[in-house]
Amino acid sequence: MIIKISGEYLIFVDKPHEAQVIKRINEFEDSLEFFFATNNKEECFHELHELLRFIARNGKFLKIRGLKVADVVLPPKDITFEELKELWQLRSRQKEESK
Repeated sequence: MIIKISGEYLIFVDKPHEAQVIKRINEFEDSLEFFFATNNKEECFHELHELLRFIARNGKFLKIRGLKVADVVLPPKDITFEELKELWQLRSRQKEESK
């Protein structure tokens, strides 16, 4: 599985670590609604940075430039709370439309 951190880097996660990484990504995504509802920016960014560190520890950085395709795309560390909220709302709408 290839994970792209927008504007930053690519990480390859091999099969033995995929399930753990996907679980952590899903947990983070599930917690976003709470963070946005409570305007809890500090905890949100703490969790985002923990997620990115977890992925980095369980994967290998790739030195491929210009790769357009990834299995998962995550926001960069320096995203603003408002930008993250907009992305989450867009993704939520897309999920609803695909049902």
